[in-house]
Amino acid sequence: MSAHHHHDFVDANKGHFDEHAASYDRASARELARRVGNAIMDAYDFDDEETTVLDFACGTGLLSRELAPECKRILGVDISAGMVAQFNARVDNQGIPAEEMHALCIDLKGENENELGGETFDVAVSSMAYHHLVSPEDTTKILVRHLKPGGWLIVADVRTKEGAALDKYADVVVHTEGFKEERMREMFGAAGLTSFSFSVVTSAKMDGVDVDVFLATGIKT
Repeated sequence: MSAHHHHDFVDANKGHFDEHAASYDRASARELARRVGNAIMDAYDFDDEETTVLDFACGTGLLSRELAPECKRILGVDISAGMVAQFNARVDNQGIPAEEMHALCIDLKGENENELGGETFDVAVSSMAYHHLVSPEDTTKILVRHLKPGGWLIVADVRTKEGAALDKYADVVVHTEGFKEERMREMFGAAGLTSFSFSVVTSAKMDGVDVDVFLATGIKT
C-alpha cells in the first residue's frame, strides 16, 4: 500500500477546515458560491414551498445561503465541527428557524436508513468538496440513498487545465487534477443516476492553478 493510502485524509480535512473555519468566507469564496448557486438554480426548478435540500460538505453555508430563498428546507452536513458552528451561527444571526436551515457535524456512512432520521431530499448538492474525498464514488452512492425518487444530485467541482495539479494542499486534496467529465459520468451512472449532464460554470484560480469549475447533475429513478 502506498504512502498516499496510509495518509488519513478524513482527519487531515477535519483539522484543516476546523482551523480555517472562521476565515473561510473570503470574497473569492463568496463569489464562487454565487456563481455556483446561480448555475444550480438555472439547472433545477426550485419551489420555495416544497423543495428540500441536503448540502453535503456544507462548510460555513456559503452555497446554502445562496439557495435558501428558493427552498423550503436545507440541511447541511460536514465533518468539520468548526465549519458547522459557523454555518449555524450565521443562521441564528439571521433569525432563520433551525427547521428551515441547519447543519449537523456528521460523516455520512450510508450504513442505515435512519442516518439523518430517515429523511430524504428533493436535491442533494455538494460544492468544491469532491476533490477532498477518498472515494467520491462511494460518497455519490451514499448521497443517492438520501434522495427521494426523482431527486437530483448536483455536484460542483473542478478540473485543472493542461494537467496542472493542486499540489499546495496535497495533504487534504486527494484528486489533485480534479475530475474529467467521463469520470463524473461513470460515477453518477454507477450510483444509479440517469439524465447525466456536465457543464462548465466558470473558470477560477485555486492556489495559483487555473481550473474550470463544472456542474454535474443526475436524477434518481
